Amino acid sequence: LALGDVLSIQLSDPEEGRPKGKAAKLDILYEDEWLIIINKPAGIAVHSSTNEPNMDTVEDALYAYLPRDERPHPVSRLDRGTTGVMTVAKCGYMHAQMKRIMGQGQFEKRYLAILSRVPEKAEGIIDAPIGMAENSHYKRAVRPDGSPAVSEYRVLSTFSGMALCELHPRTGRTHQLRVHMAHIGHPLLGDTRYFTAESANLAAQYHAPYHQLCAVKLSLIHPITGKTLEIACTPDFSVDILFHL
Repeated sequence: LALGDVLSIQLSDPEEGRPKGKAAKLDILYEDEWLIIINKPAGIAVHSSTNEPNMDTVEDALYAYLPRDERPHPVSRLDRGTTGVMTVAKCGYMHAQMKRIMGQGQFEKRYLAILSRVPEKAEGIIDAPIGMAENSHYKRAVRPDGSPAVSEYRVLSTFSGMALCELHPRTGRTHQLRVHMAHIGHPLLGDTRYFTAESANLAAQYHAPYHQLCAVKLSLIHPITGKTLEIACTPDFSVDILFHL
């Protein structure tokens, strides 16, 4: 390079092979040229599955919504049954920058959950490594050779032996909050993967088709602008017990 040269860098993803997507309603909480943050409903997966290749996904809806020179890169994925704030980068470069700030502690999420049992302590920290469960390619479990995982919980209110809790994952392991709460004997209401007979009966009683977990608040330092963003949403639980909690 020489003095006076102009350097141009293309940060968008190539259009070749980009899916068209499938138009669907998106609840957009925030958007700029780098990021789009949505309020994800329960019952819709982020990505398609080999078991259900034709199901509607968040990714399909985003491909249909975004311009041709932008591709959705989910930063903080949510399970199919989990609702709430979900962050998506609009290009691979921004996705890498978001991963960087996550590693530096500049990306924090808070969740609300309904637990099928009330914890003995009103608040606590769960420090338990998580890895793959034996004989499973999907399910996770607490195991000594797993990756470090730390979660905080705080009971907000109780009703009929259940608890509304605020959960704060300090790390970002797959199914972390669900695994940790089940590990201490208080699985999420409606969780059909990490459950007890007691929690399964309660889920049927209250007609909870999905685990009751909502990402209600996100705080991050925008890696491009340097500004602090705080995005929140109203919890959307699929059961009617919040009236009592």
